[in-house]
Amino acid sequence: MDDEGETTDLAATHLGIVQELHGLLSDWQQEIEALIPKPNPNYRPAPLEPGTDPAEV
Repeated sequence: MDDEGETTDLAATHLGIVQELHGLLSDWQQEIEALIPKPNPNYRPAPLEPGTDPAEV
């Protein structure tokens, strides 16, 4: 499982680890009563200027 740069999605090949981590995260969120934000259905982002790389915004 060497992917230090996280360039490959390993979730499909390591489903057990994914399920374990998801369970741990869910348990922790309940334990601390975390508020999970919901998407705003009315949000409309402004269009990007031509030539703008969305990854750099």
